[in-house]
Amino acid sequence: MIKIHTIGGNVYNYKGSYQEIQRALHDISCHFLIGKNRKNCRVIIPREAVDSIEEIEMNY
Repeated sequence: MIKIHTIGGNVYNYKGSYQEIQRALHDISCHFLIGKNRKNCRVIIPREAVDSIEEIEMNY
């Protein structure tokens, strides 16, 4: 699982690969990412608001 940290201090979950997000952030035509907040609701994250990306290993 990927956690997206924004400039405003919010943290959102993203289901997908780290490489997928990197490609989207470097693609000039990508303006938004779709993630989920802590209540598991879908949110739109503007590319300019992304501060950092963290890859989390899931331990089941």
